[in-house]
Amino acid sequence: MNNDRTPTRVDDVFVQLSHPRRRALILLVAAAGGQGVDLRTAAITIYALEHTIRPTDAETRAVTNLRTNLKRSHIPQLIASGLLAHKDERLTAGPAFGVSLDVLLSAGYWLGTAHQQAPGSETNPG
Repeated sequence: MNNDRTPTRVDDVFVQLSHPRRRALILLVAAAGGQGVDLRTAAITIYALEHTIRPTDAETRAVTNLRTNLKRSHIPQLIASGLLAHKDERLTAGPAFGVSLDVLLSAGYWLGTAHQQAPGSETNPG
């Protein structure tokens, strides 16, 4: 990392974006258009995407568990690498956010595919 919190290597961005929940968080913040996204709203949306349901049908306990997972496992890494910023319960773009969004969009990701492997990639069943 540089002092300006820009990843020093492209690999750093790829490592941070290797998990589908981290990709979804970046895309949710992008979709919020500079307003940021509430952590609970992010958890509900990700749960709905992962389970192919409407956000209003998301189970409260499951969303709470997912929110806890995001706070403990994913958000700290994204903040440390400068991809996201966090104030109270709101996620916003960090100083290196643009790099991560460029990588996701150039790879063909959008919010509906964030929880999947790279669009167009083949899975090897073996």
